[in-house]
Amino acid sequence: MSRKTGSMVAAINDGIAAAVNQSSKPRFRGVVVKLGGQKYILPSLSWEQFEEHYDALVAPVTGEGAAVVREQLRTYGPIIGDALRRNYPGVTDEQLRGYIDLSNIADLIMAVQGVSGMETVEPGEE
Repeated sequence: MSRKTGSMVAAINDGIAAAVNQSSKPRFRGVVVKLGGQKYILPSLSWEQFEEHYDALVAPVTGEGAAVVREQLRTYGPIIGDALRRNYPGVTDEQLRGYIDLSNIADLIMAVQGVSGMETVEPGEE
């Protein structure tokens, strides 16, 4: 890891830790998710957030292979961030881009949809 990358990772870790310390007791209940070695309570979207993201939440993900993952990251990253900021307002999109990755995006999507009352279905089911 380069010195610059190491510094960036350290800054992200410090920012997330500071955001967590701002709100030692989450305001909203949710599901426990692990990001960057830390546990967070991911709450549901607020009514306002749900309305704001409705079209993205109900739209089918299209494409194949890496294109699907790229679309998921671009579509759901901001949604996950909005939900997470209900309990951790100091968490930035830049910090989340350091923690959301190919290994956890699907679980995070299912978590935010589940706590927001959305039913998850297999492709082709309605």
